[in-house]
Order: sequence, then C-alpha cells, then structure tokens
Amino acid sequence: KAVCSSDLCGGKIRIPEGISRDEFITWVSKLPDQQMPSWLGLPNNADEVLLISEGASVMNKTLKVHALVQQEEELLSGDMNVEPHTEIEDGRPVWMKNLKNTVSDWLKLLPESLGTLLRKADNIQDPIFRLFEREVAQGAQLLERVRANLNDIILIVDGKLKMTNLIEALMQDLHKGVVPNPWIGYKIPNGLTVLQWIKDFVERIKQFQVISETCSMKGFTALKHLHIWMGGLFAQEAFLTATRQYVAQMNQANGWSLEELVLEVTISSQPPKDTAFVVTNITLEGAEVVDGKIRLSENISSQIPYTCLSWKRFNENIDYKKDKVTIPVYLNHQRLNYLFSLDLSPATPSMTESVCDKRGVCLLMSSVGTHRKS
Repeated sequence: KAVCSSDLCGGKIRIPEGISRDEFITWVSKLPDQQMPSWLGLPNNADEVLLISEGASVMNKTLKVHALVQQEEELLSGDMNVEPHTEIEDGRPVWMKNLKNTVSDWLKLLPESLGTLLRKADNIQDPIFRLFEREVAQGAQLLERVRANLNDIILIVDGKLKMTNLIEALMQDLHKGVVPNPWIGYKIPNGLTVLQWIKDFVERIKQFQVISETCSMKGFTALKHLHIWMGGLFAQEAFLTATRQYVAQMNQANGWSLEELVLEVTISSQPPKDTAFVVTNITLEGAEVVDGKIRLSENISSQIPYTCLSWKRFNENIDYKKDKVTIPVYLNHQRLNYLFSLDLSPATPSMTESVCDKRGVCLLMSSVGTHRKS
C-alpha cells in the first residue's frame, strides 16, 4: 500500500508486484492523470492553504500600496478637491490631518499607563513572579514610548510642537501602514501592518494589566493560577522555564531537580480544575482536537482553548513517549521562529509523527497577521 486509506486521503494505490523496469513503467502509465494531494502526503486542501497565505500577503501589500498612491495623488493634485475649510491652516498635507484622527483613536484604545510589579524580599525568589515582573516592565516601557510618539504626532499636526527627524520618519511609516522600528520591541511576522500591530499590542497590554492587578490585589502567589496567553508574552520560552523552576523549587524538600522533570501536556475545551499551569488560545494547524486528542482535519486551523502544562518527576518505569506524537511549536503562522515541542496524544494509532510532519501539523502561539478561518 503506497497511500493511506483514511477518510482524509483520496484512496489507496498498490505498489507494482513486478520488479522489472517495464513493469514499473506500465504501472505508472496506468495511474490516473489527476490525483489528490494526499497521495503525496499532503492535505487535500493544500492548494487552499497556499492561496490563503498568498492572499493575506497580497492584502497587506495592497493596503500599503494604496496608502502610497493616495499620498502621491494628494501631492500631485495639490489637494484641489479638498474644501478650503477642511485644510490645515499652516499648509500641512491633508494626510497628516487624517493621521491625527487615526492616532487619536489608537490613544483611546491604549491605557495611559501600566502598573509594574514591585519587587519585595518574599517574591523575588519566585520564578513565576520574576518572569511576569520582566514582562510587565517591558510592556510598560513600550507602552510609554508608543503613547509619547502618538501624542507628539498630534502636537506637531496642531502646530504646537516642532517636527523632528524621528517623528517625521515615524509619521511616514504610519501613513504607509508600516510598523515603525522604535515600536518593534518583540518578534512580529514579516509584512505585518501597523493596524494589525496595534490590535495585537492592545491585547498584550490587557493581559499585562490583568497580571499587574492580580499581583497587587491577591499577591504574587496568585500569578501561577492565571490562564496565560503565551503568544502575548515577549519571551514564550521563558514562561516554560519559569514553570519548570517553580515546580522544582516547590519540591526541593523532596529532592526534585530541574534535570529530572518531564513535561506532561493535556488539552481541553473546558477550564481545567487541577493545579496545572494553563495556557490559552493556542492555534493548531493541520489538525483538530477531539476528546483531548488530536486528529487530522481538513480545516486549516483550529483553536485550543485550554492547554495544561504539568511538570512531573521522571520515572524510569514510565515510557513518556508512548502513544504520543511530538508537535513543533512556532511563534506565528510564518513558522520562522521555532520555540519548543510538545508531546500530544493522537486520536488514532495511524497518526504517527511521520504523518504529522507530512501534513505540517504544528502549534502556533500567536495568530497575529493571519486572515484564516477555521
């Protein structure tokens, strides 16, 4: 049998029984002219996946080109089609006034400040606290920078502040739909528009606000019970390391060490009731979750509402790889930034790691920049 016979494949073919060259040629000539992509180990909707990716790229480029064309038309026409009362009195181009309105809307979405976590003698030893303290501090710093830049743009358009080279370059980037370099404080997909970046940044700040408020109101020990969107952190690998350090530290009296801890992963559509670390909104590509296990799917992607991470002490009598497949975890849909791998339970024995590799099954921590539908 040369091709799998599961429901997701287009059938099966038998390898030729002969061993001569002529017999193989005859066998090849009898194959149908059109085959399903599954015959090559690809999903049957492989063309759709490529078209969606190409469409998203074309959409982003079109938005940027449209902004450039609009700017050139305004310069060439001298804004002749604009009513006199809508022009800016100091002669600044109309696109600056439009940018001011957009910037004002962005400022309404962003909080004025972000409270940081305060270090104390009792919390500085906690790995979870140290991780979130760094994350929130970095988020607060970037939020302050972005708000300062946006406020400067408004003042400059209103004629209340002198233009600088930095703000001029930033305004040009925003008008073109490009994320300014001073704002790129973490890894983002190539070609991400500034509108997509703002939306993603707002969600990140919201999570940092929850972390900061939880620590302030309930204490640092409550941080480990939060459901965390790992894609909204600046350092996803650091979160995994911090959870491992925390478990080793809590079981230090029992002789547990970092080196002998193994990670167990369970996925669920319902909020877990145990004490495991919970990660939310992970995207699964090429498969779907059924009763806590993954199986191949024609859907391009699906969301995993809850992923539980539990660190256990290694037991040489347990085969941790049994009935598991190792799935790579990437930062976003471009799969340029590999983070780590997780062992998940397959729904059927035929779903091996080789099958998952051929089908491109993977996990994504962030869905920013995608236009995909599950």
